[in-house]
Amino acid sequence: MYVKIISFHINRFIHHILLRRKREFKTIKKNQQIYTMLEVFFAATPNGWKVSIALEELKAAGCDIDWKVVNVNLATDMFTDWYMEVSPNSKMPAIRDDGFTMFESGAILHYLADKFPGVLLPKDPHKKWTALSWLHWQMANVGPMFGNRLTYIRYLPEAGEVHPHPQERFGKEARRLAEVLDRQLEGQDYICGEFSIVDISVYPWLRGWKWSKVDLTGERLGNGTKRLDNVLKWIDRVRAREGVSNGLRWGFEGKEDEIDKWSEERRNSYKKSGGNIAVTHGVDKAAKL
Repeated sequence: MYVKIISFHINRFIHHILLRRKREFKTIKKNQQIYTMLEVFFAATPNGWKVSIALEELKAAGCDIDWKVVNVNLATDMFTDWYMEVSPNSKMPAIRDDGFTMFESGAILHYLADKFPGVLLPKDPHKKWTALSWLHWQMANVGPMFGNRLTYIRYLPEAGEVHPHPQERFGKEARRLAEVLDRQLEGQDYICGEFSIVDISVYPWLRGWKWSKVDLTGERLGNGTKRLDNVLKWIDRVRAREGVSNGLRWGFEGKEDEIDKWSEERRNSYKKSGGNIAVTHGVDKAAKL
């Protein structure tokens, strides 16, 4: 009788020790996954800055994260075999996390936010999904409209002269989207109340509103066009954040004075690279039809 009781307690003790060690092992594995160094395939563009800002914001928040930057030449690397293994759509940015690769900036932002819960997305499920709705709004609207606006107004202006409709269409839609953002920002500091990947995704496109020639002040459009004060104040507010400031330094190493005011040389470089990408996709051919 006593032998059975002692044996029972010994077995329970051994089971408890093994279960505890199993839990500790799982915790170690989980932490190892979090602390993995990322490879970031980057170029200094609005989509590239989304990832650099997100990483710097995580670091500023105290997350134990590190990365290695792989600079991507937009003119020569995008359609190479090695890059298409990382980004099948030949777009930038992309990341590699312990052998796992991801492309599309919105998906990367969501991945990073889930990897470090509660930092760049709200914990409340309803607030989280509201934020993700706005993230998809940026991906489906702001990026394409501002990007196409740049193509016809900066990179291939001759195409806009031959076919003015795209230039006008993308300009009006970009302004309309800025008005949507202005309404959403009414009474709050950030797009979804608290700073999140939504602000990170939208900011790199809106900060260049002058470069895109999207009038946020209403001065150029005239006719009583509303000044989008909520957006303009939000741009300054986001720019003042430590993580954002550090993220914008990527691609400007040694030339930090150009972050907010590009030199003529850099402007011409962006025009050339943007034009090359547009030509690759046949925009120049369309302009001649």
